[in-house]
Amino acid sequence: MVKFYSKELDGLRGVAVLLVLFFHFGRLPNSSIGLEFGWIGVQLFFVLSGYLITRILLDQKNQSLLLYLKVFYWRRSLRIFPLYFAFLLSLVLLYFLTRQPDGFPSIAGYLFTYTFNYSIIWEGLHVSRFFTHLWSLSVEEQFYIFWPFVVYFLSSKQLKICIVFLLVSGPIIRYGLYLALKDRLQEPETLGTAIYWFGISHLDAFAIGAFVNFFPAKFLRVRPAVWFLASSFLFAMAIFIMHKTHIINSITSFGFEIHAIDHLKYVWQNSLLNILFAMTLWVILTNGSYLLSLKPIVSVGQISYGIYVFHFPIMGIVNKVATAYQVPILFELFASFSIIILIAWCSYTLFEKRFLAMKDQITSSPPKIL
Repeated sequence: MVKFYSKELDGLRGVAVLLVLFFHFGRLPNSSIGLEFGWIGVQLFFVLSGYLITRILLDQKNQSLLLYLKVFYWRRSLRIFPLYFAFLLSLVLLYFLTRQPDGFPSIAGYLFTYTFNYSIIWEGLHVSRFFTHLWSLSVEEQFYIFWPFVVYFLSSKQLKICIVFLLVSGPIIRYGLYLALKDRLQEPETLGTAIYWFGISHLDAFAIGAFVNFFPAKFLRVRPAVWFLASSFLFAMAIFIMHKTHIINSITSFGFEIHAIDHLKYVWQNSLLNILFAMTLWVILTNGSYLLSLKPIVSVGQISYGIYVFHFPIMGIVNKVATAYQVPILFELFASFSIIILIAWCSYTLFEKRFLAMKDQITSSPPKIL
């Protein structure tokens, strides 16, 4: 069995959130710096979450169902809810004072109920730097609702079969969503976003993360590093094929484009990324990683939740000021990242930790992480 937790996982979180930051910075007005493939940081978060949540649930499975659920939801609520709802309440206050962000009243109900990722079907695509990025938190929360029951009621063998089924179903589900939504959402960007935002589009990401818990090298009879190199080769070959067939539209995307409809990318590109990230996670858990254990990247990973929640609004505000005063793009980048990290650190140390300290009040044998 692989290790339950290591500080390298915080480092991996740090890498994931930095990828997202560079991705969104590149989508700001007048920005010439960014990583179009940075959106894959969210995909990495989903795979990592699948591993960690499943590991926590397996560790608590020997308890009664009631205590098992109480412990899990109590701890998850204390980790997720305080910052999330405090942020949403600040948006409510901001709207009453300034009537910004645009479209907030029609979207608020979805945000407060963690269903924002489905709002696009009925409300259309609302692009706002204050809340658009919160779709992924809705996906995570929906995963938390049903997965504890799956882990609790299935035996180890049944759980593995279920995971394999979800892995195989992932691409099929995304194609099915395309067929179901293409007449309703005819704009390619909106259709691609809807497919990507749907919770069931990422079941295979959570599933392959969960499967890492059953990845002992002895069982597969190959060292994790070999599997990682093999999946990296597969990833590189996909990029090469996309380049030769002119599927790559931008050099900084490597062909892996968010919300992509063309060439059936929405079907297969997530699967390929999920495999690579699962192998990366397995290598880290079994062999460690010097770079990911460095204190700066570990520290970023520890406050990654706050960074993710706060980053897009802060980027938008800094961008407006920088544009008005014609600030150089590199200085804008440095200012944005510095303010985001500072606010996330203050949030974690002064606000979030107060709730995290309450996690063990419901059980005498709490899980070992998070």
